[in-house]
Amino acid sequence: MIERGVLKRNDGKITVANDEVMKFLSNLVWPFVETYWIVAVYLFSLKDRASGTYFKKFIQEVQWFAESMYDERIVEFYEACSIDTIKNACSAFKRWKILNSSKKSLEKGQKGDEVIELLVPEDALNKLQDHIRKFLKNSFAKSVSSPIEIARKTMLIDYPFMAKM
Repeated sequence: MIERGVLKRNDGKITVANDEVMKFLSNLVWPFVETYWIVAVYLFSLKDRASGTYFKKFIQEVQWFAESMYDERIVEFYEACSIDTIKNACSAFKRWKILNSSKKSLEKGQKGDEVIELLVPEDALNKLQDHIRKFLKNSFAKSVSSPIEIARKTMLIDYPFMAKM
């Protein structure tokens, strides 16, 4: 990026040389960061599901949550609601040992399907979403201090049955 004139090096410090290109590149990345943050916040709902939840259902719930956050103007980019990006975030969280995925049935007599389970405690989730939130564009989501506040704002905790099935 230094060779392309986007960044410059002055006295050992790297600074932005071309604001327009940096804004363009940032706008390409921010929707992905928002998606990872949304999934990290939604993972708090898994702590009450000891046996996990079906992956397909989880993806639909996260998408509903993301759309609710977008409607409430908590997140800025509608692209953050993309199912493909949500699945990519879940895959990354599996690689980072935050989520576990296995084939099993949660109800008797049903065929086994992919189930995801949370592997980390609540304080680790707080650290994860705090870390991701540092990279968000300046928005309402960056100003909220607690993911539980956000979940309540979008009715996740009070009305979990409202998620799309």
